[in-house]
Amino acid sequence: MTARRVIRPPVSVPGPPVRLRTGHLVRLISSVGTLVLLGGVGAVAMLLSGVPVVAAIGATLLTALTLGSMALWALFLRPRRGRLEVLPGSGELRLPAVAGVRPIVVAWPWLGLVLAALLVLAGVVGIDMGPRIAGPGAGLVLAVIIIGALSRRDTGSHALPYVALSPRGLVHQKSKRRILVPWDEIDTVRIETKPGVLLRVRWAPELGQDEFVSFPLGLHASDPRLVLALVEHYRRHPEHREELADRSAVSRIERGAFLDER
Repeated sequence: MTARRVIRPPVSVPGPPVRLRTGHLVRLISSVGTLVLLGGVGAVAMLLSGVPVVAAIGATLLTALTLGSMALWALFLRPRRGRLEVLPGSGELRLPAVAGVRPIVVAWPWLGLVLAALLVLAGVVGIDMGPRIAGPGAGLVLAVIIIGALSRRDTGSHALPYVALSPRGLVHQKSKRRILVPWDEIDTVRIETKPGVLLRVRWAPELGQDEFVSFPLGLHASDPRLVLALVEHYRRHPEHREELADRSAVSRIERGAFLDER
């Protein structure tokens, strides 16, 4: 697998940028902003408490809030217009998850285990953490939940979901689940923005399963309009699909030779 590439193809896609609907975005930002503000104030107060265990809990919470805020910015506010971020190799062209999400995905279980250990330690040494739920019992429950999650999750390249275009079809990889929609079985492709930014792929009606498969484009750092154009190109041109197995697809994107005339 080669390094990810950010490409700005020399094409112009009509229409405004595709993003989460304004109402949903405003509610999300206001809710998360309030949570981060209140949580941040509480974490800083704990950090300045002068009690080592409490200060360590505050530092852990502040780290988690910082990484979570970075991930939310990358997912919902980062500009994507006119860019495609791709990861060629392994016989397919991947659209990797936005890089800002990786730190929190990798760090959250370890931060959770640290927090659980600190809560248990606080209870053992007799530090009053307020409500009973924030005591050693909560720490033990949290540790059990996280250890169980760690035992089931994949690591390495499968730690984050991704969308890929392969010679066989459109792929959505999420943990151990891999969904493949063959090119010749795709009827229509469109973008939706409720509840998130989704690429909705409809199976061909003659297959007897009139249903859609959703690909979450909000997880990726690519312009959804360019992703749609790229998918439509390979759906309409079976003679070009084999190039998805090597770097020929990257050359096509760099030339902008994938925007079909409608």
